[in-house]
Amino acid sequence: MSVTGTTTGSPGPTLLRRRPSLPRPTAAWAPPLVYLLLAIGICIHLLADPMHRVVAGNPHDVALISYFLQAEPSALLHGHNPLLITTMNAPDGVNVMWNTGLLLPAMILAPITLTLGGTVTFNLLLVAGLAGSAWTAYLLARRFTQHRVSAFLAGLLYGFSPAITHQAVGHLHLVVAFLLPPLLGTLVDVVRGPFRWWTSVLLGLLAAAQLLTGEELFACAAITGAVLCLVLAASRPRTAIVSGFSWLRGFVVAGATFGLLTFVPLLFQLHGPRQQFGSPFAFDYYKADLTWFVRPDRWMPLHRLASGLSESQLAVGNTEHDALLGWPLLLFGLGFVVWRWHDLKVRAVGGTAVVLGIFSLGSMLKADNTWTHLHLPWFYVQQLPLMKGLLPERFGILVAGLVGLLIAFGADLLLERVPSRPVARLTLLVAALILLAPLTPRPLEATARPATPTFISTGLSKTFLASGSTVLVLPFPSPTNTNAMDWQADDGLRWSMPGGYFVGPGCQGRDCRGRAIMAPNLRVTSTLFKHVLTGALSPHDITPSDITQAAIDLRHWGVTEVMVGPVAGQATLAKAMTVLLGRPGIKLDDVWLWHLPS
Repeated sequence: MSVTGTTTGSPGPTLLRRRPSLPRPTAAWAPPLVYLLLAIGICIHLLADPMHRVVAGNPHDVALISYFLQAEPSALLHGHNPLLITTMNAPDGVNVMWNTGLLLPAMILAPITLTLGGTVTFNLLLVAGLAGSAWTAYLLARRFTQHRVSAFLAGLLYGFSPAITHQAVGHLHLVVAFLLPPLLGTLVDVVRGPFRWWTSVLLGLLAAAQLLTGEELFACAAITGAVLCLVLAASRPRTAIVSGFSWLRGFVVAGATFGLLTFVPLLFQLHGPRQQFGSPFAFDYYKADLTWFVRPDRWMPLHRLASGLSESQLAVGNTEHDALLGWPLLLFGLGFVVWRWHDLKVRAVGGTAVVLGIFSLGSMLKADNTWTHLHLPWFYVQQLPLMKGLLPERFGILVAGLVGLLIAFGADLLLERVPSRPVARLTLLVAALILLAPLTPRPLEATARPATPTFISTGLSKTFLASGSTVLVLPFPSPTNTNAMDWQADDGLRWSMPGGYFVGPGCQGRDCRGRAIMAPNLRVTSTLFKHVLTGALSPHDITPSDITQAAIDLRHWGVTEVMVGPVAGQATLAKAMTVLLGRPGIKLDDVWLWHLPS
């Protein structure tokens, strides 16, 4: 289908107007260089010490993703299945495909990770995600526009939108969003006809790469593509019917390419060990509040000042506040779409943005933190297979990209109507930047990564913790205490451990299938350790039945060593372990250690 309404193969104008000549080399490299400098500025506190600093505000998600970045290539290096991580949640392991493992980036960046650690890779990917997302959005917009400055604005809004910079606080898999613009751009190439097999193959390649980078953004992109195709078909129904066979061939080739590349990981996800269903999150909770489109939060300092809102009126800064555009940008986008509705590219982009914006509100409308009983379209969409696990708030990332394209279209029209003098064009650029300025994020705050125990950093652990053994590490690793995951990674993931932070089924056993939970399915003894650490249970109150149960649980986990790490409450945990095992451990540097007979 030709998205301008001409028949397939006709020489008429198309949705994608290509620039008449190649840009000058300096002009071509200027946008990515600016984007890179901006990304470095946002991550400057992390880059000051990338091995020992992590994003503040969400340390456990940082530990989770850093762990997977290291565990996946490490498993492959040692001849193990990288889709099943066995170093955590012993003896059952963790199915990577149900988690935010960034499998493809993890494998590509394996040399860095295995040399410098997952924290370094995490911080570098943050910079690459911000700058790369902006650049690919620029390249996509450049195909639609005549002026580089117009495309530059589109990349700026997408890569550094609140939707992405908010997710930078721990949710790396949503910041690495640079595959979405070329994925959607290639989709448009497929549907604009005529059929070209290499374009369809490229679409399948990009879709597979996105799936192996982040399934959640892949699902969002798939829905976005479906909405875009429906808008185009509704706009030119007769042409859509004529071009239907070309569409079908294109999607068949793309689907075959995608299936060939993702068959094994998807088969492992759906039929391999540790299967799950549903979502670990509260139903219809992670979605946009209607006021969030215009209400700033504490992470947007300029917008906060411009709004004049008091501290109590601000939205709480959190990683899921993805909807923010602000009144000026929102009114511009809606007004521009109404004004240029006759332009198919504006109608396609604007209509898709509106639909996704409505989707981001979830299944039931919430306004100013007040729930209503109004059912929204997402209530019906989420009934489709595999849709219930998708968090609608994440559509804000796609909305930001589409609004960026509208900004580019508008800037292009203005640039065509003003004199081609540098002063006039510079004035327009400054005006556009002022429009976007309220969305400027502050640099990410950094905090120290948990210190590596001296027992591990000096190499003493290699003498007392055998490779391939199973070590019970205390405090017991969980979604709210990920120190053990960092320590294990620092020791090269040589041994396995019970517990951890991951998404898995709420049942015991590798082959079980249950509702998704974001934690190990705790046993009695792991709960006992939690109560000891919080002070709810004294080591003196441990009963004979607790001792018996501990022996059962230790056998279930296959534990060969117990290590109590250097944390507040270490002495209390060591006393509890002494009572449970009936003998004291040995103090080695800054840890307590027990060896259990096999």
